[in-house]
Amino acid sequence: MRALVVIVCLTAVFAGCHPRFAPDDPVQSTRYLDQGNEWESMRDQFHYTPQGSLLVPYEWFVSVEQPGIGEQPLFNNADAIEGYRYLTSDTPGGLPIGFTKDPASGYLGLTCAACHTTQINYNGVGIRIDGAPTMGDIQYLLVNFYEALALTLAEHGKFERFAVRVLGEGASLEARYKLWDSMVKYLVPVVHGLLPSNSAEVARSATPTNEDEFKRLFESGEHEIGFLKMAIDGFNTPKVRTYGFGRLDALGGLMNAILSTDMDIKANAQPADAPVSYPFLWGTPELDWVEWNGAVMNPLVRNIGEVLGVFAQADLHTQEHLFDSTIIVENLIWLEDAVKMIEPPKWQSDVIGELDAKRVARGKALYEKDCVSCHSLPPYPTITRKDTNGNDHQFVKTVMVALDEIGTDPKMASNFGNRTGQTGLLKPYLDGKDVAPALALLVAATQGVRDTAAAKLPPPGLSEATLAAAQNYSPNSIEGQTPASMFVYKARPLAGIWATAPYLHNGSVPNLYQLLLPSVDRDTTFYLGSRQFDPKNVGFDTSREKGLWQFDTSLEGNRNTGHEYGTSLSDSQRWDLVEFLKTL
Repeated sequence: MRALVVIVCLTAVFAGCHPRFAPDDPVQSTRYLDQGNEWESMRDQFHYTPQGSLLVPYEWFVSVEQPGIGEQPLFNNADAIEGYRYLTSDTPGGLPIGFTKDPASGYLGLTCAACHTTQINYNGVGIRIDGAPTMGDIQYLLVNFYEALALTLAEHGKFERFAVRVLGEGASLEARYKLWDSMVKYLVPVVHGLLPSNSAEVARSATPTNEDEFKRLFESGEHEIGFLKMAIDGFNTPKVRTYGFGRLDALGGLMNAILSTDMDIKANAQPADAPVSYPFLWGTPELDWVEWNGAVMNPLVRNIGEVLGVFAQADLHTQEHLFDSTIIVENLIWLEDAVKMIEPPKWQSDVIGELDAKRVARGKALYEKDCVSCHSLPPYPTITRKDTNGNDHQFVKTVMVALDEIGTDPKMASNFGNRTGQTGLLKPYLDGKDVAPALALLVAATQGVRDTAAAKLPPPGLSEATLAAAQNYSPNSIEGQTPASMFVYKARPLAGIWATAPYLHNGSVPNLYQLLLPSVDRDTTFYLGSRQFDPKNVGFDTSREKGLWQFDTSLEGNRNTGHEYGTSLSDSQRWDLVEFLKTL
């Protein structure tokens, strides 16, 4: 069971505090944007290519009922999935976009598309955009899923229906007990995340430990006992706030997964309490830096860390199997190459309105005067890196802005820049140090996983040239990536920015117009979860309360301060600039 489930996804439990899922805005039709001819042939493969993420047995996900007493609809149905703001599809099995069955293990896992595909709705049309930040709430989905499993164990009829779906009609008592026991073992770490100290182990002793006890339990009707009742109570006890729709502390979560769970060092765990919006993908493979802060320049290191943070498994705590993992390194390289084919989405004038050419022209002049020094326009400035043969390769130069200059919420950058951890079995790869910076630990772990996964591939494997290209020809070291360089946020080109609300790295500003206001004039609270597009302000409708999630900018990590650029413009000039931003 992956640490992200406990440390990231269950840092916040709101089951019982909001509806099971939030009703979505109805549309009469959906369509994908044209994001390039080459991309069209890759879209489906991008949506469902496995990375090595192992969340839960596939049959459990498609067989469990929604949480609730008595018979309920299946968890994996269109209304529920849309309510968590993931996108349904007509693929075999009906899995949401970004959820896939791992062919080797039979487990369900996440793909890149789970976090980087979205839909905006306007005038009854749903426009699906590949590479855009998801509005999905993975905590919201997982907490309800885990509660659904717990309730399945606690109710005889619900478990019997589940067992028939998973095992077939007439499954033996032995097979049903094994299914029961495997579900309990799966949920024990989840309960650890909800309940204090060793209560999960104590409660586990009250559940059936053999087939006779299992049979007695079901014949007696004693369902809500021990572990199960405590689990259900835990799921219905609010702990702390959730990240909300479209946000996750991905970097904090993956560091906990690697440094704590995979390395088996509990002391290395830290709160994953700096959620960020998911970045848009188009143009990202060409950038010189590949995180919100100045942490990583190597996209393969980033992608391996990402998969380890979303339920892939790696052994970083036993010498015999050190660096063994479920990572599918060749698929990660293909996915990164595929993303290079995604073209930025173009403003859809036929659906969301024509642009005002005069305002666009005036806005362009303002942008070139006030914005382009950080957010460059084509032709983009570049840096050069050389391969082992001395050939030059160009990457788009981003602008790193110090925290005290940009003034935006510092928590994400500070959490990572200040973080250290015990080195455990990685000590020989870290100059024999007992404690090392988080970045050094991340690089050592992911490079070890990379090399081990690559070495296990059948011939011809991955060539040195392929690996070098997959890493953007960045050095196999952390030279130049000091903590001082990480107390920054990255400013990148803004192609397609109209389709990526809300704004700033933590999603604390709801639309482009408000981003040009002084921070004291920006909304301090607003609601996330509506897909209804606001073409004037360029963002989503944030006024609806029912079933949605309230973003509170007074909370640490959620501050909407900073980025005080354009704040001296007249209101008319702001609208001119917004109109130009729609064209990027």
